[in-house]
Amino acid sequence: VLAGVIFALPAAAGDSFVVVVHKDNPVESMDRKELSDIFLKVSSRFSDGSVAVPLDLGETSSTRIAFSKAVHNRTVKAVKWYWQKRRFAVGGSAPGQATSEANLLRFVATKPGAIGYVSATTDMEAFPVKVIRITD
Repeated sequence: VLAGVIFALPAAAGDSFVVVVHKDNPVESMDRKELSDIFLKVSSRFSDGSVAVPLDLGETSSTRIAFSKAVHNRTVKAVKWYWQKRRFAVGGSAPGQATSEANLLRFVATKPGAIGYVSATTDMEAFPVKVIRITD
């Protein structure tokens, strides 16, 4: 856990968030497209084949706004519109939303396939999660 906290630097230059997975997840890095595909549920699995369970922060979270722009290249509103269209066309539902970063970290720490994101300045020491790198 301490190693994850020490290296909890922004996901890439300029990003104000870090992506976290369960501490036992073997994934060390993901490119932005792969990450976007998981959060938009285009893909339901990590590169090792294990099931991915994404969790977003609330729509007004500044961290979510930054994540949506950096990973999806869309606004939160545009992502919400994507889910409305997708629900109508093929069904499915958007990732759940955590009410706080602490709740998101608790979820990721207790669910092996979980993936989420928090502010790069969040203290994660109490949570057994791992920060993964975002590659372009």
